[in-house]
Amino acid sequence: MAMNSTTELLDSNFLLKINLIGNRTKIRKDVKCWNFEMIVDSDRTCFMDFVQSVVDKYPPRYLEVAHVQYYDDVLKTFLEVYSDQELLVMFDLHNKKKVVEMFIVYANPSEPFKPITEWEFEEEEQPDNNTEPDGENYLSNPNPLNEHVGIDDENMYLESVPINQVLPEEKEPNID
Repeated sequence: MAMNSTTELLDSNFLLKINLIGNRTKIRKDVKCWNFEMIVDSDRTCFMDFVQSVVDKYPPRYLEVAHVQYYDDVLKTFLEVYSDQELLVMFDLHNKKKVVEMFIVYANPSEPFKPITEWEFEEEEQPDNNTEPDGENYLSNPNPLNEHVGIDDENMYLESVPINQVLPEEKEPNID
């Protein structure tokens, strides 16, 4: 039985939601992290190539090294990834959802690495399914400042001057 290669490829793809955190001793206090997403094929990704692809896109400071962690929603812990085997375990744990929340922390190699132990996850907003029209307001503009004005409606905002009215002429000053 021949298996479709596109189906096999889609089954091994994972969405990595990556939180990139700079050196915690040198980062600005108002910036928590840089978020980006990557789609990787778990069958073709090795740990060193993955880390190198991130470091190439978002380089660390001089002599800083990248530490990789992911969040395990079952155990509610942050596990570190050091090798290809641990990367495969991470993909295996997230096989149903196909989405992995990852953390890459840049740190100075001369200082001991302090792994992430807690994180404030942002809840994704769920759409409101009770979107039934309420009477005559279902066509109302949600942003009235950007209200559309038709061609005929523009005249009611202009000051009207009767066409037959002659405006008084200004007299020129006498320069004698």
